[in-house]
Amino acid sequence: MKPLDFSQDGDISVLEAEVSGTFDGSPAILKYNMELKNGLLQLLKIQAEPNKQVARWYFCPLK
Repeated sequence: MKPLDFSQDGDISVLEAEVSGTFDGSPAILKYNMELKNGLLQLLKIQAEPNKQVARWYFCPLK
């Protein structure tokens, strides 16, 4: 992972990074949108570049 940009506004942080590997669409630029509350991760949304097909990951919430 190669960080490209980072911004923070209150509890919301956004990291843009280039990732590469042995997956379809490599290398890809991903945007990690994170929300913290009391120092704990509440939300993580990962977006790929518009119009770029990359490998798909599926996450299940912990109960």
